[in-house]
Amino acid sequence: MSIKIFFLAIALFTAFNKDNSNKVQKKQFIYTLRYNNEYKAKLQFGAKEQTAAREHVAYLRELLNEGNCYMAGRTPNIIDTSLFGIIVFDAANLDAAKEIMNNDPMIKENIMVGELHPFTIVLFKQ
Repeated sequence: MSIKIFFLAIALFTAFNKDNSNKVQKKQFIYTLRYNNEYKAKLQFGAKEQTAAREHVAYLRELLNEGNCYMAGRTPNIIDTSLFGIIVFDAANLDAAKEIMNNDPMIKENIMVGELHPFTIVLFKQ
């Protein structure tokens, strides 16, 4: 009985979330950011890194303002090898998602490396 309810819930969720217009249906993705090995070894931020960090925040804010980013965040340990960030966003397809991730200034400047995954938001706080 519960499996039937589960599939009914998925069917209803899908039906109510369909966009019947001619827009491209976007998919959700997530990318994580971690310091590359060079920065893990030295953990020093000079002018280049500070500029990239400011541009990174501006880039994510732009994605958010365009309606393509659900959330972006990081662990609180800024200068620590365990630091990581997470960005949850929409893209038309995997190639578009890779482009969004690879245009992140922290990745472009080779300060951090990104790892991309398809993602589905199931629950969120409104």
